[in-house]
Amino acid sequence: ALDKKRQRVSEKMQAVLMEQLDTVRERLDSEILARQESEEHIIGTMDDVVANLQTGLSMITKK
Repeated sequence: ALDKKRQRVSEKMQAVLMEQLDTVRERLDSEILARQESEEHIIGTMDDVVANLQTGLSMITKK
């Protein structure tokens, strides 16, 4: 009887730990996605800045 109780407790603990692991994985995936989106936005902004600088320089050098 005691072994069955131990086994049930162990199974419950394992289930709780697996649930917590899933939650952590979901949060990590969400954070990684958010970071990638931020990086893409920053790169896009930098690309726009460089394009504007190139346009400005070409206007100056044409005169």
